[in-house]
Amino acid sequence: MAPLAFAPIVAYHACMADLPVSHYLPTSEAAALAGITPGRLRQLCQAGEVAGAIKLGSAWLIPRQSAESLAAEPSSTGRPRISCRS
Repeated sequence: MAPLAFAPIVAYHACMADLPVSHYLPTSEAAALAGITPGRLRQLCQAGEVAGAIKLGSAWLIPRQSAESLAAEPSSTGRPRISCRS
């Protein structure tokens, strides 16, 4: 795996949170691990539903453990159907 492009910034935030830099993933990698799209992951981060997510400028960094827990959650896909029959 290639090193993160913003590793120095992550290292600063990791020191503040007492978490190793290797525990953070960029949005694209975390989304692939969680089985969702990067856009949906950004929505979840903005809503505060991803524990430990850090926003740096316009980028989100996701703790690996949070991405794995998203993958373990069951998901419903699509919009619920509304029956028009009486």
